[in-house]
Amino acid sequence: MLITRIYDHDSELDVLHKNNLMELENWLYHLGSLKTDIDKMLEIIGDRYTKTTSLYQKLLDEKRENSAQMDIYFKYVNHLKGSVECEDLQCDRYYAIQHEEFRKHYRYSMEKYHKVKDEFFNTILGSED
Repeated sequence: MLITRIYDHDSELDVLHKNNLMELENWLYHLGSLKTDIDKMLEIIGDRYTKTTSLYQKLLDEKRENSAQMDIYFKYVNHLKGSVECEDLQCDRYYAIQHEEFRKHYRYSMEKYHKVKDEFFNTILGSED
C-alpha cells in the first residue's frame, strides 16, 4: 500500500490530487479485503451446496470482477500520479473528470457486491432453520 502525505506547503491543487490518490489507495485496500471475504464465502457455499448453484456462480463472477477492478486501479495509480505534472486547468479538469468516473464505477461495484453478499447471508441463514 502506498502512503501519501499532505504537507503544509502543498498547494490546494496538490492537496486535491493527493486526496484523490488516497481515495484510490483506500479503494484498493477495500477491494483486497473483499477478495478475502469472497474467497471465504465461496468456501462456505462450496462446503454446504453444490458448486453449480447460481449463488456460487455469482460469487465467482464477483471474484473475477473484483480482481479485474483491482488490476485497473493499480494501473490507474500510476496514471493518477501524472496529475501532479499538470500545468494547466484543462489537464487538471481531465484528471478530475476521469477520477469521478472511477468513483462512480467503484460505487456501482460496491452496490453490486452488497447485493450478492446479502443473498449469501440470506441463503446461509435461511438454511440453518
